[in-house]
Amino acid sequence: MKKLFILLLIITFFSCDSNERKRPANLPKTAVWKGGLDGGCWIVFHSLSEKKIDAIVFYENGELWERGIFIKDNNCKTQNITAENIEGFDGEKLITNEGCVFKMKDNL
Repeated sequence: MKKLFILLLIITFFSCDSNERKRPANLPKTAVWKGGLDGGCWIVFHSLSEKKIDAIVFYENGELWERGIFIKDNNCKTQNITAENIEGFDGEKLITNEGCVFKMKDNL
């Protein structure tokens, strides 16, 4: 019984999917995965500041989704916007783990 349990544990461990997706070949090397097991996107950050983010967003398969300047759209209090604290892109805006929202410049 103990051997069966260990075998099932090993199978479960190796069948788990990580949060990082397999990188499509056409993505820039600087693209980072933002998402989880249920989906997400790849983002290349050109510049980040408290008020704006210059980025390119790609679908999971590496196809272009959005490109441009994202402007802070709410009154969140933050001074340190980094690629690490961007949680993802919902199709319209970049969202940080501090609740900041950055919308595409043309969509304001």
